[in-house]
Amino acid sequence: MYRPILETSIVPQPVKSDRRHKRPPNPPARKPKAPPRRQAGPRTHWENVAEWYDTLVGAEGSEYHQKVVLPGVLRLLNPQPGQAVLDVACGQGVLCRRLYERGARV
Repeated sequence: MYRPILETSIVPQPVKSDRRHKRPPNPPARKPKAPPRRQAGPRTHWENVAEWYDTLVGAEGSEYHQKVVLPGVLRLLNPQPGQAVLDVACGQGVLCRRLYERGARV
């Protein structure tokens, strides 16, 4: 048997708003964390392989430099005569010499 549900009139109440966007308060300033102290352990400098690497690379670059790195970099840079180029922290200067050979001011 069907029974009708008693209907009640529920009307949502309007939300009071001042229509201004309120910014949340700024979070409290955090004190920067100190960097972790270096623990005793293996050193990470290159000194123990520097001489070997210098011998490997030399003035002309390793085989990898000569066949992969330099052709790709020179193709991407396409250096023009007189163009100024800054080579920063790039080893023995192999790329600088190639750029200079192409007329760039290095």
